[in-house]
Amino acid sequence: MLTAFERHRHEDIAEAAALEHSRELERETSDLLKARGHRHAAGTHKRVQYWRLASDISRLDFDLKFHGPRATEAHRAQAAALQAQASAHAAEHASTSATEEAVEKQLHLQANSAVEAAFDEQALLSTLTGRTPSNTPVTFNAWVASTHHALVVTTSSGGTAYFEPVWDALGTAIGNAALRLLPGAARYLTLLLYAARLGDGERMGVTVPLAMMTPGADLTQEANRKVGQTLELPLRMNAVPQGTQTEVYLAAADGSSILRDVRVRQAQWDSTQGAYRFTAEGPGGATLLWHPATPPSTLDTEGEFGSVIPGATIVEDLQKHLPGNIIVPPQPDIRTFPELPDLQIDDYVIIFPADSGLAPIYVMLRSPRYLPGVASGNGAVTPDRVLDAATTAAGAPIPARIAEKLRGRRFSRFDKLKEAIWREIAADEVLRHHILPQSIDDMMHGKAPYAPKTHWVGKRAKLEIHHKIEISKGGAVYDFDNLVFMTPRVHIEHHKENN
Repeated sequence: MLTAFERHRHEDIAEAAALEHSRELERETSDLLKARGHRHAAGTHKRVQYWRLASDISRLDFDLKFHGPRATEAHRAQAAALQAQASAHAAEHASTSATEEAVEKQLHLQANSAVEAAFDEQALLSTLTGRTPSNTPVTFNAWVASTHHALVVTTSSGGTAYFEPVWDALGTAIGNAALRLLPGAARYLTLLLYAARLGDGERMGVTVPLAMMTPGADLTQEANRKVGQTLELPLRMNAVPQGTQTEVYLAAADGSSILRDVRVRQAQWDSTQGAYRFTAEGPGGATLLWHPATPPSTLDTEGEFGSVIPGATIVEDLQKHLPGNIIVPPQPDIRTFPELPDLQIDDYVIIFPADSGLAPIYVMLRSPRYLPGVASGNGAVTPDRVLDAATTAAGAPIPARIAEKLRGRRFSRFDKLKEAIWREIAADEVLRHHILPQSIDDMMHGKAPYAPKTHWVGKRAKLEIHHKIEISKGGAVYDFDNLVFMTPRVHIEHHKENN
């Protein structure tokens, strides 16, 4: 299986065949993930059997030493025979275990490497097919009982179940973090770190009772009055990449650096699905379904809130997630944001029908801006002083020579693409001559150059990169043809006009 899988790392995919290849790759990735899981389970079972065997040998040795003198000759002979048999099995295992464990470790590493490569190629294929996270809808399945506790949702039942063991700890972490952050300026605390790959472009979300986000205040009635509008919340949540992990954090909204306004929307009963339904805004908006029955689970279930089906092993046709470590830090540090102008939070307050008996919840969806993607597009032929146009209403396009260098590269988040753009411009022998020397060093470190002073707005003094078609409206996140440079003043004026 691994040998056949290797070809996906190197072959060039024609655009017309990208969608078919994506489906094929998804199936093969699922098969490999399942085989990896079976192999790991088999290895674990074998180690458990060996530990039991060692325990049996110790017990037999104890019996022979302390009970043997009082036992019958037949009993002593039987115990000695069992001990010899168990010792022989143990010796056989010891003679092969090192080799077997080395092989298992090597296969495990190969499988992980192949799956990681497959996820990366899926990101490339999504670009070729035009089915990117910002314009491709997904569905998250939850259940009515989950509106009473913290929940991490993914596009697969196996991925959602992966987070089950930390639900209680996550809820406790939110409560503790809220007390530490309020009142305060725009700061944040890490709630959760996970190293899993979730598939489907890493789409995920977190839902919690609204009361968790409004400590000391009951905003239920106000939320019900403001359906279709916004509600001011003192806390907001986000999920962003941090190296090879994803960080879910809770932030204090100060009203200026981080706005307090959160959209309030109504979930409706969907008779076709037999569930409460909410669809987020935008072409790639996620749909959340809350089913009355609890789905199969590896944890204990409670029947207090609606119908419950017994817990069972989750069996998926397509497995999409690659497991990894999950950490809920017991006492995380309070931190400040290094940069705020580009902070993007995609969240909602969800109200359920009055006859449901369900209280409002807060939903955070991971923004496509913080999902991995592949740089695409051609950019534009520009004058050497390309950044001068950042002061105009249309902004300055990405130079074609920069797009050519970065096209096809994978980035873990949009911020990483921005850093790469600034580095490439600073390294370009022609373009760099028209940039202030004091900005070149910043750009070489992935930071934006300063805008003309007349275009500064408050603390926003550097050039910014704007999506011509907004991400929330389906605009491609990593497409150079959808990006322009703007000064803070132009950027702010543009969004004011659009809103």
